[in-house]
Amino acid sequence: GVFHPSQVGQPCDRLLYLGYNGLLEAYTIVPKLARIFGCGSALENRVSKYFNDMGLELEREVPVTLDYPPISGRIDFIIDHGEYGPMPVELKSINNAGFNKLTSSPKPEHLVQLQLYLALWPVEYGTVLYENKDNQDLKAFLVKYEQKHIDAIFNRCKAIMQMDACPPQCGGDRWCSCKNITI
Repeated sequence: GVFHPSQVGQPCDRLLYLGYNGLLEAYTIVPKLARIFGCGSALENRVSKYFNDMGLELEREVPVTLDYPPISGRIDFIIDHGEYGPMPVELKSINNAGFNKLTSSPKPEHLVQLQLYLALWPVEYGTVLYENKDNQDLKAFLVKYEQKHIDAIFNRCKAIMQMDACPPQCGGDRWCSCKNITI
């Protein structure tokens, strides 16, 4: 009965329907996946130290919610940006190939996630900050709140809430977690 900002940016309506309706299967976190998650947590801790050392971090893991459509998530960081004031920062780690593809904007799913945070917190600007897993290079993308993005996101969520049945086909990438679910 809730959408998560980290899922809403995925292109698959079937995945969102299953998630919203509590039909995604629980999975076992195998050791390799646990190590991957551990790297993400370590990255957050390290970046938090950097932000604190610079006097920028205001808050960390900030919960945000909306009643309709029902959305619940957590902003990685709120920093005090010198020019834009308090702003959310969404932190992502990415491999070298993906990092090199990022030229003028964040990945679409990360843009959607940050747009939701901008709407729910609410402020006009936020940042998606990427760290290259292979060499620790950084890229940051300043994102401005855009009502047209929020309208599209909310309309998509509302349409999924009104579906009488699960979409039969996956509309996501080859690794979409809805592919192995039968209803």
